Amino acid sequence: MTLFKTYEIKDVNGNVLFEAEAKSLKECVELAVKEKINLEKADFKGAYLKNANFKEVNLEGANFKGASLNKTDFTGANLKKVNLNNTNLKEANFRKADLRKAILDGANLENANLEYSNIEEASFIDANFKRTVINGAEMGGAIFKNTSFSSAEINQKCTFKAKDGKNAVLIKNAQAMIKAAAMKNKQK
Repeated sequence: MTLFKTYEIKDVNGNVLFEAEAKSLKECVELAVKEKINLEKADFKGAYLKNANFKEVNLEGANFKGASLNKTDFTGANLKKVNLNNTNLKEANFRKADLRKAILDGANLENANLEYSNIEEASFIDANFKRTVINGAEMGGAIFKNTSFSSAEINQKCTFKAKDGKNAVLIKNAQAMIKAAAMKNKQK
C-alpha cells in the first residue's frame, strides 16, 4: 500500500507555487500541470522526474540543476532562462520548446529531440548531444564548447544566426562535428 504525503512545488525564492497529496513529486507535478499552474521559476533542483509531462508549461527561470529528467516531455514548453546544468535529459522531448538563454552546461541530451526548438543564446558547455535530433532548431548565439555531437541528426534547416545577427558560438571541434553530422545526414 502506497502512502500519500504532502508535496510542495516551491519557486527559487521558497514561495509555494502548488501543494498536493500525492505518492511522489512526479505525481504532484502532473497534478499541477493538469490544473495549469504557472510553474515559472519553480525549483526542481536535484529532483527525480523521469517521464514527467511538462508539455506547453511555463517554466521560465525554473531551476532543474542536477535533476534526472530522462524521457521527460517538454514539447512546446517555455524554458527561457532555465537552469538545466548537469541534468540527465536522455531521451527528453524538447520539440518546439523555447530554450532561449537556458543553461545546459554538462547536460546529457543523448537521444533527445530538439526539433524546431529555439535554443538561441543557450549554453551547452560540456553537453552531450549523442544521437540527438536538432533538425530545424534556431541556434543563433548558442554556445557549444567541448560539446559532443556524435551521430546527432542536424539538417541544413537549422538557423545559426539570430535575428540580432549573432552566430552560434562553436568552440573546440563542435563546428566540425556539426558539419560532419549534417553531411552524413545529407547523404542518407
